[in-house]
Amino acid sequence: METHLKVTVIKKFSPEDVFGPDHGITYNGEPLGPCGHQVGEEYIVDHHLNKPEGLCGRAWQDLYTTLMVYYFGGDYELLFTVKEGEWSRIEKALEETGAMATQVGKVTQETKNILIRDGVANKLENRGFEHFR
Repeated sequence: METHLKVTVIKKFSPEDVFGPDHGITYNGEPLGPCGHQVGEEYIVDHHLNKPEGLCGRAWQDLYTTLMVYYFGGDYELLFTVKEGEWSRIEKALEETGAMATQVGKVTQETKNILIRDGVANKLENRGFEHFR
């Protein structure tokens, strides 16, 4: 059986939208903006290793890990964020599907990264993120 996956652009984000103005993410030393896609564009993934023609490489990088979960199955842990006040929607979806999720942190308006372990707060250095490292 051959399976295809349709990817639809529903919203565009810049690194500033996601990580704030001091994110430190660049490409070849230049600021990194959003891909040039337009909302409503659709792409078909016909094989888990093939980036659809016209899909931005950064968008493909972001989707690829999730696609591997769907393709290979298994016991994976995914990290995701939920808007404040929306956790009840996640709980409903978990109940309906029999899946599980655990809250592990909180996103705040402040631009600092803190790990709180056993009641002790430790500041985390912002080093950006490198895919496939």
